[in-house]
Amino acid sequence: MVTSPIVGVTKPAQSADAIAAVDVELDEDEASYLEEPFCRRQPMASPRWPGAAAGPRRVLGPGLRLEDPVPGTPSESTQ
Repeated sequence: MVTSPIVGVTKPAQSADAIAAVDVELDEDEASYLEEPFCRRQPMASPRWPGAAAGPRRVLGPGLRLEDPVPGTPSESTQ
């Protein structure tokens, strides 16, 4: 059994719809289609991520902390 809050529900009808969705079964193709946008990808450089253009970095875990640039890639001090 999995329990979690239903985020965004503000009306009883929305709650009923969410509960009814528990009985929906997806085939493998449908599940893959829905999961595709959430696949892990290499982070892209962005002005919102300071230092993101310094090169690829490794994600350490659920906290999404970043460690030193991967060896062989440009460092922030060389840019």
